[in-house]
Amino acid sequence: MSLASLRVLLVVLLLSGCWAVGRAFTVELRDAEPGQTRGPGAPQGRAQPSAVPTPDLLGGASARPLFRADRRLAEMRFSADSAAMPEEQAAPAAPRPALALTGIVRGRRPAAVLSGVPGVEGEVVLRPGDSAGGLRLVRLDGDRAIVHGLDTTWRLTVRNPWP
Repeated sequence: MSLASLRVLLVVLLLSGCWAVGRAFTVELRDAEPGQTRGPGAPQGRAQPSAVPTPDLLGGASARPLFRADRRLAEMRFSADSAAMPEEQAAPAAPRPALALTGIVRGRRPAAVLSGVPGVEGEVVLRPGDSAGGLRLVRLDGDRAIVHGLDTTWRLTVRNPWP
């Protein structure tokens, strides 16, 4: 038998096995009716309908949160409306500083001249890796600087005083 015929035989066997498994599942599901159980222990023929849950049985389950591990109610009610949050939880976001790259000092160890750094009057000279006011100069590339801090990354270019 050649290698090609063995491959064809293997593909045919694989496809017929997949068909048989799919057929077994669809026949069992198609013959079952809602509320009936079918399986190895079920009698052949028509299965007996299972007990229909009453509102009394469902009341206990719906009173507990089903998707919480401890099945206890949350201490705080959640709402899709963001205006419904209590004032003690809604903290105002700190304003982001208006940073500006006023210049770059070239040389063996280049540095950036930044203005608008929080807590610092005037301008600050930072080399890559230096920090000031919670901001860190990450990198200098040509006329651009990358500054990281306060949950924000700034990509600044040297501002041109003459447009």
